[in-house]
Formats: sequence, C-alpha cells, structure tokens
Amino acid sequence: RLQLRTATKGAVILYTTDGSDPGDSTTARTYQDEAPVLIGEKVEAHHPRRPLKVRVYAIARKPKFKDSAVSSAVFSFVPRAEAQGERAVRQGAGGKEGDDKKRSEVSEG
Repeated sequence: RLQLRTATKGAVILYTTDGSDPGDSTTARTYQDEAPVLIGEKVEAHHPRRPLKVRVYAIARKPKFKDSAVSSAVFSFVPRAEAQGERAVRQGAGGKEGDDKKRSEVSEG
C-alpha cells in the first residue's frame, strides 16, 4: 500500500504511473486516503517472483494556487512469499533432500 501526502492543507494530489505529467495528463488519478495508488494493471503483467518497480509522478493542486512542481519516486513492490512445497521443507535451510534424515540418524545413535 502506497500513501501520498502534501503539506498544503486543502490540496488534492494528482498522480500517474505511466510516465505522464499528472498536471496535463488524461490518465492522472486523484489520490484519496481510502483508495491506495492503483498499480493493478502493472502487477498482472509482471513476473510474480521479481519485485515490481513503479515510478509514481505526483503534484499537489489547490484552487487559486499554482500547482506544485512534479515530484517522482520509484517504489518497489515485493511479491508475497508463496507457500513452499513439502520438498522444500524437507530440504531444510539450504541442504539437500534427505540431509535432515541423515542428521537425525547420527544424533540419535
């Protein structure tokens, strides 16, 4: 979840994730605290095991004020860990399958 903030009371934040200027873009979205920054279409097309890097461009806008300068930052979204299969659990921490059994036989006897 990505949250955006402005120090200008009463201003709205406009943002884009497609590289366009949020002040001039038809793809700009209005940020709301209740609704996180939308990156869903990027996530669906992304490889599930690599972090997704998204550049967000944003401005603050308030009536009778000049728009803020465009700010941008890159955010990395790390996919949630998938459940490991039984084989991965049996392998232990970096060992080969069956290593745990050998260790337990040695320690027991």
